[in-house]
Amino acid sequence: MHLIEYTDEPKEWKSLNYFICKLAGITTTRCAKKDVPKTIQDVLQQYQKANIKAKFVYGGGKSLEGIYAYYDAVAELNKQCDKIDHVFLACGTGTTLTGVCAGMQKYYPDAIIHAISTARKYEDEINVLEEDMSVLNNYVDSSFSFSNLDFCDSFLCGGYAKYNEDLLDVIKECLSNEGMIIDPTYSGKAFYGMRKIMESNLKKYSGKNILFWNTGGIMNLLSTKYD
Repeated sequence: MHLIEYTDEPKEWKSLNYFICKLAGITTTRCAKKDVPKTIQDVLQQYQKANIKAKFVYGGGKSLEGIYAYYDAVAELNKQCDKIDHVFLACGTGTTLTGVCAGMQKYYPDAIIHAISTARKYEDEINVLEEDMSVLNNYVDSSFSFSNLDFCDSFLCGGYAKYNEDLLDVIKECLSNEGMIIDPTYSGKAFYGMRKIMESNLKKYSGKNILFWNTGGIMNLLSTKYD
C-alpha cells in the first residue's frame, strides 16, 4: 500500500498515525494539498514503469463499494434494532451518509437522518450527495433519495479538521466517562453537534429512539496536532 498524504505541517513533524502506517509497512508520500493530483499521477507512473499493477483508491472510500458498505450496514442494524426515530452521524465526503440515508429509507422509512457536516456548507455538499445516490440507485435498481435528511452545517468549527475548546471538552468527556473514542475531525464533531441540537429542543427528542452512528475516530485522533 502507498499512501499519498497531504499536509501543511513541516516535513519533520510526524504523527502517531504516521508511525502506525510505517509499522504496517505502508509507504507514504507527503505533499501540499494543491500537489495531490500531480503526486498521485507521479506515483502511479513509477509503479507502471516498474511493471507493478496499481489501483488508485479515492480518499474517504468514495466509491460504489464505499456507499454500498453503509447501505448494507443498515441491513445489519435492522437485525439488531427494531425501531429508530433519529440517526446522527458525521458527513465528510458524503459516502457514508449516502449509504445510510438509502438504507434507512428501506428499513426505517420514518427515521430522520441528521448529518453533521465536518467540512462543507449544504450548498457545496448537495450536488456531491446527489451524484453518489445516483451511483447507488443505478447499482441496486432503486430510487432512493435524501427526503429523510436533515443536513446541519452549523458545527464546522472553522473548517475541515478544525476544532474549538468546546469540541475538545466533549471529546474528553466521552473518553473519560464512557470510554468512547471520538475525534475532532469526524465523529467528535457529529457527537458535539448532536448534543447541541438535542439540548436546544429536548421536548422533540424526549422518549425517542436515537442512534449515534460512530464511524470511528482513533486514527484521526492520533493524527491531530494539538496546541
